[in-house]
This record gives sequence, structure tokens and C-alpha cells, in this order.
Amino acid sequence: MGEILDIGFCGSQGLNIPCLYSYMNCIIELNYDSEEMASLVFRSTRPDDDGFVRTEIRGKSVVATFKAETLESMRRAIDDFLACVSVAEKSRL
Repeated sequence: MGEILDIGFCGSQGLNIPCLYSYMNCIIELNYDSEEMASLVFRSTRPDDDGFVRTEIRGKSVVATFKAETLESMRRAIDDFLACVSVAEKSRL
């Protein structure tokens, strides 16, 4: 079950009905042999930070934190992110 981040109001035709906003979170940490490679992957994935994922670099690691309301949204965000990672990694071969 996702972590509850906020309680807000959902409105239909001007009605303020309390509703619960819950999100799923996922953290992926990618570890590399060098800070240079981690930096390359980090820079390659930054444009993909579109509200579903936030990336940060920690030495030789890239940490991606995903947040989504549905499992399908989470899957798409992770899939897009890993596709960018794959292209970045292959560019160094």
C-alpha cells in the first residue's frame, strides 16, 4: 500500500468531498564503478524528471525516487527511466 501524503478535497459540481490521496513510492539505486559513469547516467536521466521521478547523484551511485498514483503509472515511469539509463550506459561501451 502506498504512503499517505496528503488529504485533500475532491469536488464534483461544487461539492467539497474529503478524499484521501495516496501514492506508491519506489526507490532504485544504481551503483557504478566510477563517479564519471554515475554522472553520465545522472545527466542522461535528468530530462526524464517529469513529476514521476526525482534523481540525485551520490558519489558512484544514481538514486531515482519514483512517485505514482497507480501501478500502471509507476511501471511506465520506471520503464522510461531504465530505457534512458540503458542508452547512457551503452554510449560508454
